[in-house]
Amino acid sequence: MIHTAKASPETFFAVCSRLIPKDVELTVRQHFSSELDPADLEILRAIKNATPDAGQRQPGEVFNVVLEAVRAQHVYNMDLQAIELSSDL
Repeated sequence: MIHTAKASPETFFAVCSRLIPKDVELTVRQHFSSELDPADLEILRAIKNATPDAGQRQPGEVFNVVLEAVRAQHVYNMDLQAIELSSDL
């Protein structure tokens, strides 16, 4: 089972989810999702869908990819503003 968890986490969790009684599953889901509202979950889904190999990466790696992209966009926007300011002179 440990090999499956490492090699194929999706399969591992699918098997585990079938072993957990429904009332326990509901309790876990309610507790977990109470921290995030639907808009936050949608943002996380969009990040996961837009990040290459997000399912094979650790969460910290995915957030580093996003952080780098946000920083690069910020620098790009600053460069555009500098060009616009210099053209106004």
